Amino acid sequence: MGPTKFAILSTCNSGQPLMLRSRKLTHDAYTVGWVAVLHCELNASRLLLDEKHEPLQSGENDDNSYLLGRMGAHNVVITFPGSGTYGTNAAAQVVTNMVRTFRNIRFGLLVGVGGGAPRPPNSKDATKDIRLGDIIVSDPKGKHGGVLQYDMGKWGNDQDFSIESHLNKPPGILLKAMQLLRSDHDFGEGEMNQYIQQVTVKASKRTQFREYLFPGRDQDQLFKANRQHSGEDDCSDCRATGLTEKRLDRDSDEPAVHYGLIASANAVMRSAQRRNELRDKWNVSCFEMEAAGLMDNFPCVVIRGICDYSDDHKNKVWQPYAAVAAAAYAKDLLRIIQATEVTAIPPAVEDLPGRGRAVSQDPPSPVPTVFGYAGFVRLDILNRLSDADLRRLKIRIPQVLAELARDVNWSNWHRVIDNLNSEFHLGLLSSDKGEYEGRNWREWKAIHNSASESDYARTVAFRNRMGQWCNNNKYQAGCGVIWLTFVLELHDVLQEYKPHVR
Repeated sequence: MGPTKFAILSTCNSGQPLMLRSRKLTHDAYTVGWVAVLHCELNASRLLLDEKHEPLQSGENDDNSYLLGRMGAHNVVITFPGSGTYGTNAAAQVVTNMVRTFRNIRFGLLVGVGGGAPRPPNSKDATKDIRLGDIIVSDPKGKHGGVLQYDMGKWGNDQDFSIESHLNKPPGILLKAMQLLRSDHDFGEGEMNQYIQQVTVKASKRTQFREYLFPGRDQDQLFKANRQHSGEDDCSDCRATGLTEKRLDRDSDEPAVHYGLIASANAVMRSAQRRNELRDKWNVSCFEMEAAGLMDNFPCVVIRGICDYSDDHKNKVWQPYAAVAAAAYAKDLLRIIQATEVTAIPPAVEDLPGRGRAVSQDPPSPVPTVFGYAGFVRLDILNRLSDADLRRLKIRIPQVLAELARDVNWSNWHRVIDNLNSEFHLGLLSSDKGEYEGRNWREWKAIHNSASESDYARTVAFRNRMGQWCNNNKYQAGCGVIWLTFVLELHDVLQEYKPHVR
């Protein structure tokens, strides 16, 4: 007897299994893209599917993995990168491939966990505080579209960094739905908490899903910003010191939903002092690592369940439940949106450059190039190095970063970069101030003229950032930051394109 076409998803009140047919649809049947990065985010999303569909073939050179299904009236594509793949660039590549394989996707949801940026405890309303398990939704504030890229900007001097982030806001269909859902929640309506309860029932029956249950308020401690982690695996010693913020008890363990600015960058925020600086200056509510790579080329909203407080007391206890909370809000948001509204807006693929072809995560040939703020890394040069040299280079880069961090004087940067280039015969980038614009601008133009369509967005971003830096700084300030970013970029390239070298 062959495999059944039915899958047991839940049980009805009588205890009899409720069986839903596993269907196979076409690529064009899917109109909503859903991005999950962590394993717990994928599981949380899957637990809330009303129907799971059979897989479809990916497009040419599409390396993504997909989970297909239905939530309410919407057919949803859940995409997730490989294990250990994080950051804005990886997220952008995943979404680009997704909308080229599923060309009828209209908008997306970036759903998962993030670090909170709590304010001093509210003495009157505990729901105004950001607590673990709460949900942050990206919402336009002032001149920002809901996401702040806090590693994008310029240096006025070696200590003064000015953030210059201008990312798109979510599309109108999502902003309208967010407003209606916010009103539903104000009146105690909506389905979010029921969705969380559904997961609770499922998780209670399966041992491997127990970690997706609510961890308990005794596991939620907000430490004062000046209290560093003691170094133990847990925070029992930290709690013993009594240096925690005093907060009002909530009447319910149901998560609160906060709408605000989400800070995004290619780095994990785990400094309470830096967290508070950005919170106070930019009014951010959450930190994460993917959204900045999506907002300008993918119509979406960011939904984050709070799993830590962006300090050095981080642990993963709250991640699974926070992922469930975020997924429950996302499903509730889809409930608000009518299927006819979705098909009335243009496909997301039309917002992408070079939209006619699926793209590969492999670097283009014949001369692969990775563009970034500091310049570019020619991968053909790295390919000439032996694995032994690449291993040595991976060891040397942290040493170089440590040396640069000890002295921001220009002469030291000039010497260290020259030594790195000559040590490995890289010839990657001139470290002479006088040659900076001329040499790199000429080489960039030459590469840009022969770049494939898949590199278009990165080349435009590089051109804009390079031009802004050259025009605003006149080589007089921020040189150290340029070279620091360059070395960090070299490190990232080695990790991404030479992963076999350990």
